[in-house]
Amino acid sequence: MHRVHQFRQQIKKSTPDRSAPYQVKVQAVDTAREQLLFDDSSKESPIRYPFTSANSWIRVMPSAGSRAVVAYSQISKRLELIGYEMPQAETLISKYQARQGLYRELKEGEAEIMSSGAASSFWGSYPVRTDRAGVVSTKHDGLKLEYAVRAPTLVWRGVRNRPDVIGHEMRVGTVKRATSPNKEAYALKIGSLPEAGNFIYANEYMLALNADVTDAPLIDIRSGDVFDDSLSPGYPMATPLTGVNSLPLRHRAKYFVTIEPGTIGVPLTSTDLEIDNLGNVALTLSKLSIIGLAVKVPLGKVLLACGLDMTLDAKLGIVLTSLGKIQIKGTTGVEIATPASVTISGDAGVSIKTSASASIQSTGPTSIEATGPVTVSGKMGVSLKGAAGGAGLRPINTLPIDPVTGIVTWTDATVMA
Repeated sequence: MHRVHQFRQQIKKSTPDRSAPYQVKVQAVDTAREQLLFDDSSKESPIRYPFTSANSWIRVMPSAGSRAVVAYSQISKRLELIGYEMPQAETLISKYQARQGLYRELKEGEAEIMSSGAASSFWGSYPVRTDRAGVVSTKHDGLKLEYAVRAPTLVWRGVRNRPDVIGHEMRVGTVKRATSPNKEAYALKIGSLPEAGNFIYANEYMLALNADVTDAPLIDIRSGDVFDDSLSPGYPMATPLTGVNSLPLRHRAKYFVTIEPGTIGVPLTSTDLEIDNLGNVALTLSKLSIIGLAVKVPLGKVLLACGLDMTLDAKLGIVLTSLGKIQIKGTTGVEIATPASVTISGDAGVSIKTSASASIQSTGPTSIEATGPVTVSGKMGVSLKGAAGGAGLRPINTLPIDPVTGIVTWTDATVMA
């Protein structure tokens, strides 16, 4: 404003009576009143925009040094702005072609808007539109049928997002975290030397959604280089998050617990899925997931294979049910151990087969009972042992009465040798 006032003191009171358009140079711009002062002796002239109204407009504020074409109006008794000229157009276009400037050659039907801060929008003569602000750009490509964004970090923020708190947002690209409501810090990885100008940035995909009214966290999914809400130690390098295996994470998904209806959050309670940098997977259900984990395959099959041990640990019990046969195979053996009793039952029969010896050992009484006949068969013989020793090679007497003495020797006629 001071510059405008000084120039007004310098211009003459008289205005040339010229009706033919002529070129002038913008000497000063009164942005508060939207008036231009030129380098001739004319009075000030209002800025003319492509379109303005009380509720809509297309405006570009001229800058000092711009070339304008004006003509004096005998009716309004003032200088009227007709348009603007770019006398250095050829030079600027040549610089653009040499990748040294931003003033491009426009083909017929094309349009471009550029601000003094190098923020631009280009509308091509074919179905392509680009918007750019420094290194950040977007492109609507009707030929490739795609919408592209190029930026170090792509951020979507919901209406309840706060710049200093993670939530109500999605991020793709360079990892950065807020250090205050208006400051951010980037996560630099091991190997960075900021003093030497060497920066190795971390990259992530993050989706953090919160409830609308209660602000309770709903989901927090982070993939790529996984970092916490705040960087530690932060400078010159930041430490990534580690999982249950104490390894840096490649993916972490938290599904938070809420009490419904009302979406009331339960602090520090979630079902977590982790994948670390070596590919190990850890799934931890929340303490409130009393129904548990369900895996259902209506028509297909389930294959579980591992190179080392597999452990199934259930506090109440394990039930294996199949319409077909259930097989348990162990190359080096199968062991069933329990501090309680073991029951093996088969409605259609029980068969124990072995190509080697078989042994049943018990420290207490052992009973074999059957509602039908019991057969004990040994190809190499049968040995019975009691407290007094074994029967040896003596035959088992199954005769009810001794034929010589007439004494009863066997009272159970159902036992046959």
